Amino acid sequence: MGREKLIDVGVGRVPADLVIRGGRLVNVHTAQIYPADVAIKGDRIAFVGDVGHTIGEKTKIINAKGKYLTPGLIDTHQHSYESQLNMTEYARALLLHGTTTVTEAFYGMGMIAGIEGIRFCLDELKRTPLRVLFLVPVLAYLQNRELGLPATPNAPTPSDLREMLSWPDCYGLEEPPCLPIVEKDPVFMDLFQAAVDKGKVITGHASELRGQELNAYIAAGASSDHESTSPEEALEKTRLGMRISAREGSGASDVSQVIKAITESKVDSRYFTFCGDIVEIPRLVRTGHLDYNIRLAIGSGVNPIAAVQIASVNAAEYLKAERDIGSIVPGKIGDILLVHDLPKFAVCTVIANGKIVVHDGDFIAKLERPQYPSSMYSTVRLKRPVVPRDFAIKSSKKKRKAKVRVIGVTEGSLITEERKVVLRVKDGYVEPDIEQDVLKIVMVDRYDRSEMIGKGFIQGLGIKEGAIGSTYNALYENVVVVGTNDCDMAFAVNEIARKGGGFIAVQEGSVRACLELPLFGLLSDESLEIALAKVEKLHNAVRDLGCSLKSPFHTLSFSCVAGEIGAVKLSHQGLYDVNRRRVIDTVV
Repeated sequence: MGREKLIDVGVGRVPADLVIRGGRLVNVHTAQIYPADVAIKGDRIAFVGDVGHTIGEKTKIINAKGKYLTPGLIDTHQHSYESQLNMTEYARALLLHGTTTVTEAFYGMGMIAGIEGIRFCLDELKRTPLRVLFLVPVLAYLQNRELGLPATPNAPTPSDLREMLSWPDCYGLEEPPCLPIVEKDPVFMDLFQAAVDKGKVITGHASELRGQELNAYIAAGASSDHESTSPEEALEKTRLGMRISAREGSGASDVSQVIKAITESKVDSRYFTFCGDIVEIPRLVRTGHLDYNIRLAIGSGVNPIAAVQIASVNAAEYLKAERDIGSIVPGKIGDILLVHDLPKFAVCTVIANGKIVVHDGDFIAKLERPQYPSSMYSTVRLKRPVVPRDFAIKSSKKKRKAKVRVIGVTEGSLITEERKVVLRVKDGYVEPDIEQDVLKIVMVDRYDRSEMIGKGFIQGLGIKEGAIGSTYNALYENVVVVGTNDCDMAFAVNEIARKGGGFIAVQEGSVRACLELPLFGLLSDESLEIALAKVEKLHNAVRDLGCSLKSPFHTLSFSCVAGEIGAVKLSHQGLYDVNRRRVIDTVV
């Protein structure tokens, strides 16, 4: 629809399609709240103020008395595949909580199925009311090449990255890490320069990055970071012009700390955005998405209007999308929320693209999942079935005990640490120790390439019996299993491969619960309700095994080699020292 119709509605020549009356507008431009009505024609806002002259016989009227009107929420860093939902159900889950726009690169899918998989998922998401601002999935190409690991068979090539950067719906690059930039990798230098020349954003990944390297990274063009975990880190980055995307996800809970840069250090809140990076299904459904970030920020002392700005206009301006989204003004797309009790930010109605998609908390838009191609299935291919003896960790020292390196995990953090513990040696092999909460962890190649199995130990999961496994682990998506005994672990690996991917909990050679993820070995092909029921049953089973972590599978995922986060991780070759970029011995 052309702008002519908006003009006609504005001056009263033709009626609006939809008007919202009686609400209190949260104006994110002037930081004010005042009574105002809104008229919408097609998918855009035509008038804000007294809309009496825009109402015709066929105009739909929403009574917003007692409610606040805010812009739809915008997520500046999100990986849809980490929700384990297909794109259609993912859109429904986010829209229910007021998120109307996401940035997305589909890098997990790209690692498995290349540019064709990326395009399919982008097109599927674009058929929903959830707006997607596409970013080039740099990590689908990079994966862990800078860490010396081989690329997945269908990973995008440098020419694929350049092609995607030129797609009409592309807004920039998604989180290229610092290391290739500091080392002036020619592929990345070329890609950064191309993005800068095209005036597109480069969303950053600056985990634990400070000082010289941070300056170099920003100088190259990286302009935001979602990995900040402390107010000090956020302060240093904002002083250098970086935007901070305050993250609240299932594996990383950072908002309450990062937001102190605003409440205590008095940093301008307009330099902040929100993201729900790494959010699993129960958190999305039961707790929320960016609406939860807003509640946390307000509860931590941020002014409610500022919190709404962070989730809307700040993000739109940063992503260079402010012409279309981010505020409730004439000409912009009709993405509007009706909210009860602004500090509690309870979303009751969601309007996306000028259409009501959520009414009184119920999703009323009609969505239909596509027919998924066969190429998206059966992507987990082991070189051979594993057996328990594959997971034995030999001690080179003829002693009854051995000091070993252990991956240390902590609730609510993606950052792992290197710990050292003493374990018992039996018949020359190091054994896990449930009393010390030290379990065995293994990684098995899922791409039918190698029989090599990475083995190590991990502390912090709390599992007392059985094993859990997954085909979701950021930047490699191999089969990863952790457990108390080799028999259950081998059973878990083979069973999860047979199912084509997923999350699994096993005990004494039997499946306790499973969330099948047959699409790319990463996504469910079922409805939100079915996936939710399965993952909640799975979490209950994992708790029965002794694990008390809120998000055990997301914590497990980031125990594996994942870019530059943490000190020691697991790779397909064994324990990996992230800082020194080399495989290290488990037994010290």
